[in-house]
Amino acid sequence: MRPPRGYRFVSGSAHPQPGGHRKLAPVDPGESITVTLLLRRRRGGPKMPEVGDFDIGSRRRPLGQSRSAFARAHGADPRDLQTVERFAKANDLRVVHSYRARRCVVLQGSAKAVNAAFSVRLHRYRFQGGTYRSHDGPSSVPTALAGIVEAIVGLTDRQVPATHFAARRGTAGADPPDTQPLTPQQVAQLYEFPQGDGADQTIGLYEMQTGEGPAGYSIEDIRHSIEAFGGGLKVPTVVDVAVDGVGNSGRSDGETGLDITVAGAVAQAAKIAVYFTGGSVQAIIHALQKMIHPDAGDPSPTIISISYGWGPDDGSSAGFSAAEYAQIGKLLQDAATLSITVLVSSGDTGAFVSDRTRAQTSYPATEPWVLACGGTTVGDIRGQSFDEYVWNDRSVGPGHGPGATGGGISDRFPVPSYQSSTALPKNRATGRAGRGIPDVAANASENSGYIQYINGQRGPVGGTSAVAPLYAGLLARINANLGRSVGFINPALYRIAGGAVRDVSGRAGPQNNSFGRVVGYPVAVGWDACTGLGSIKGAALQHGLSTAVAGRPARPAQRRPRPARGRAPRKVFTTGTFRGVDVRDAFARAALRETAVRFDPGPIPWPARLAPRPIALGRYRAGEKISGPLSAATDFLIVLYTDQETAALLQVFTGDGTWNSSRQRSWNGYAHNFGKFRPMIGGIGQDRALEQGIFGYLSAIRIGGNTIALYKSELHPKQNGDQLPFVPVLQQLITELQPRCVISTGTAGAIGSELNCGDVVINDAARFHVRNRYPNDPSIDAMSADHAELTNASPLAGKYLAGKYVEFAAEHLTRLSLPGLRQCHDELEKKRGFGFVRSNEQPPRIYVAGSHPVPGPEPMAIVSADYLTVDDSHDSEGLQALGILNDTDDAFLFYAITRLSGPKPAWISIRNASEPQITLDPYPSGASASTISRQLGTLAGRIYGIYQYCTTLNSAFACWAVIAGA
Repeated sequence: MRPPRGYRFVSGSAHPQPGGHRKLAPVDPGESITVTLLLRRRRGGPKMPEVGDFDIGSRRRPLGQSRSAFARAHGADPRDLQTVERFAKANDLRVVHSYRARRCVVLQGSAKAVNAAFSVRLHRYRFQGGTYRSHDGPSSVPTALAGIVEAIVGLTDRQVPATHFAARRGTAGADPPDTQPLTPQQVAQLYEFPQGDGADQTIGLYEMQTGEGPAGYSIEDIRHSIEAFGGGLKVPTVVDVAVDGVGNSGRSDGETGLDITVAGAVAQAAKIAVYFTGGSVQAIIHALQKMIHPDAGDPSPTIISISYGWGPDDGSSAGFSAAEYAQIGKLLQDAATLSITVLVSSGDTGAFVSDRTRAQTSYPATEPWVLACGGTTVGDIRGQSFDEYVWNDRSVGPGHGPGATGGGISDRFPVPSYQSSTALPKNRATGRAGRGIPDVAANASENSGYIQYINGQRGPVGGTSAVAPLYAGLLARINANLGRSVGFINPALYRIAGGAVRDVSGRAGPQNNSFGRVVGYPVAVGWDACTGLGSIKGAALQHGLSTAVAGRPARPAQRRPRPARGRAPRKVFTTGTFRGVDVRDAFARAALRETAVRFDPGPIPWPARLAPRPIALGRYRAGEKISGPLSAATDFLIVLYTDQETAALLQVFTGDGTWNSSRQRSWNGYAHNFGKFRPMIGGIGQDRALEQGIFGYLSAIRIGGNTIALYKSELHPKQNGDQLPFVPVLQQLITELQPRCVISTGTAGAIGSELNCGDVVINDAARFHVRNRYPNDPSIDAMSADHAELTNASPLAGKYLAGKYVEFAAEHLTRLSLPGLRQCHDELEKKRGFGFVRSNEQPPRIYVAGSHPVPGPEPMAIVSADYLTVDDSHDSEGLQALGILNDTDDAFLFYAITRLSGPKPAWISIRNASEPQITLDPYPSGASASTISRQLGTLAGRIYGIYQYCTTLNSAFACWAVIAGA
């Protein structure tokens, strides 16, 4: 068979037909057809990383790159896109979409035009599963497109024989003693997941139509399932994403709800993006494209979880053409290059996939670019001790189906480099070597499964479907804790497996994953085709990945900060709340081990016409980067620093406490003179905003007649470069905005003994307490040595300090934070050594300098430091004579204002106590200062880690009160 003259066959484009198919009539020439042309990568661009390049020791290990950089380096050549678009126009085909990063052009036209353009004859076919559209033999393209077009997807619309892996059967098997349904939180604790909530992460869940119907969920079922888990979990933040018009059916299918609730229970602060798609190959590819290369405004997952199988990978399935298999692999390679982790369930029917007598493996779990997830049964739990068996539950009669962990040796993919040193068996059917799955396993038996509500019906659900979202939640925590996405972890995982996984060796319980008449693979010590390497030890994996994967910056820093004379360079946290802080700092290390309690105070009773409402920042469009002088009239500027503080303020002012990359893209990036100040910025590596060339994010709200600019700074005084870029950048911003008043807000450590968690102090005085000297700013050094006080000289300061709505906030608003603060206290009560923390029995108070000061001798001032410090009842840090609260940022902001030439705005600090004064027994005689500081920091850090969000709600109420009364 030869292509027509002037045409070339597209390699691998012959689409297999299912057994027993029968050709019917030709497709109606006028029928509208949508096809997707997948193109080659740009010629002459950088080489795409291969699996081996991701190994720990590889010199070519990818450092991560932005999506725009990826599109330029590895997307389609714009000239190729134009060539295809010209071809479409010449053949009466309409260009629906053209994507550089996705390397695709989506075309639409009549069947007659499609037949002519690709030299095919589209027919209707019938088989056991129904009717479908397809063609015989390969498709073709004109010679000018040969080599450019790698696949044509959509000519065949037959549904892929997909299966979702959620086991909802009554089963019985060789389970550990006392096996019973568990919750994701219990399993996370047993598997030693690190503390964290996955903040700023997005987990993408793939959900598709199968032979059982469309995918979907009802929010009532999600809520009831989350409530059934217990522990005061909140309903996850779920975003539905429709692919090609296929959305949430609104009826729970079991699979979708399990994915959402398990991932959401483990990573409570992560966004759960649920992608709904159809069942054809084109629908599958479009969904993967949308997850890996999102459209503007769509979520951007850092983790993708797929709990479906698309048939066996040995060629016996008629689901995919060779070209389509290759393109799916390239998309997953894209994901790895973009530091996206992809997890896939390995199956719920052991070694059986479609052949009733021959062992097979499920696709796409066998793709080398994914983390394949098998199943176990967990039981006999005694504290942190438990038994874990291979999951293989037998059938016990009508209505009680079996279930077993999928796994085996691929017939399609060779042994990847990361498994080259692993003792893999041969494929049972062919005797050949191949990629082994699963890589890891976790709790999957329905007997130890998770309670789910499915269309109102309650019962435990399991399956390897429960494993992929569980580990997706774990990776969301790890990403958030490490400050970057760990991405494709398989090579690192196999390197560190000895300490990061728990072997499920089969000394008890089922000894294989045989299923029905299909003989499976045996359990073994070490890797086996039932549970892979074993179940993950979460904290150990995080520790291993912190150096194996996340130890290198996403991009090289532009310039290393020069240390002060006489001091050795320090290793510091490079991202997040503690960016720039020494990695050995006890406060920061302890805080990062805890999960902030997130709490929605509900509807806020704002006085008439004084409810905050979002507005545009001047004439700037949402998401517009501001690279020149800023032009926007404002009355107030509120400066924010940490993510949790920003989220809490947004919860109060907008009713949406989300602060993540999607929210940031809706704000305006502030970048005026970034090139000028960039050389001053230390530790630029691994910081998303600074890598994008912005100092911070800007947005605006209105309260009454006042316009307020919100500025989330990505620069902090503790991030000390050769100079102090924080000061000139803030001076530039203030000069351009010309606010009447600047407010610095958020959390602060309590020095005063009278303060309780959540109490707010509004004042206009600050002092320096700086030990890590600033080499090029002698005035700050001198002020620190003398503890000189910065006092607000503006005549307007008294007006803002005496706002008439402060009493209203203290009486009506701060009480809204009480339930959250009590949840924080309950969390601390579960831990040892926190008996001295007072529970909030009364609403937090608001103290105001000059009118309602904090009781006691402490001066009403904020003490600023360039290191994290806390204090106790023994005044071990010597701070109690200097002020009432300790914070790292206020004095530097106020210093910037006092050094402005010309008119200066008023400024005030609105800070809440995020830790109470620590009361300890006297230290042992001879205790060193470092020992005392470390003990204090550890205790205070853990309190701050839990309380930071809920306490900041009150700072936000106080900000509103000051502005409303202005």
